Amino acid sequence: MARTRDDYHLAVQTLLGDLDGVRYSEALLDDALGQALHALSLASPLAIEATFPVPESGQELSLADLAPVNAVIEVWYPFSEDDFWLEPLGGWHFLRLSGSPVIRWKNGTFRQAEMVRVLAACDHQVAGLNGAEASTPPPHTEETLKLGMAAYSVLARSAQLLERHGALTSDQKGLLDLGEKWLARFERQCVHLRASPFSPYGALPKQGWTLGNADGWQ
Repeated sequence: MARTRDDYHLAVQTLLGDLDGVRYSEALLDDALGQALHALSLASPLAIEATFPVPESGQELSLADLAPVNAVIEVWYPFSEDDFWLEPLGGWHFLRLSGSPVIRWKNGTFRQAEMVRVLAACDHQVAGLNGAEASTPPPHTEETLKLGMAAYSVLARSAQLLERHGALTSDQKGLLDLGEKWLARFERQCVHLRASPFSPYGALPKQGWTLGNADGWQ
């Protein structure tokens, strides 16, 4: 059974020896889970294929109604279920305008009410976090996600202590070192996931797959 927000909270609280939530608040744990989830999603994204009518005519197509989109893989337009040989659209770019994900088609115009299909790489969701109803991380990534959440939790707690006291005790410095070690291990595991055959696209290419840039991968 897929783990929920509460499952991840309990697992990390147990790992950190803070079952009463005295040192690690729910808000801190939620933020850490969100950070780890986004980082994991950049390495092993949730593939969403969505078909919808173009809301308004223009060169830009908003994807704001989809799950958090990190990249667009393919676009088919104008799309019809009966057209089995429709070639993917070319000449488009993925970018963000005021934080909103958008496809810009420099060589043409999306026409209102015509259907479009988009294959997008999106953030995974965890049930109970930010209103999500279901958890989407594959089972083989759950331990990696827990490790990342623990790392970000410890680093956030260390930052709180440093801000509050102006310096860290030797024990607190040890905690910071632990968080940095966990984060390094989490990042290494994300690199392995990126090239894993478990990826929804097979092994992601090391070159050309740049979720962080403005261009779609084509």
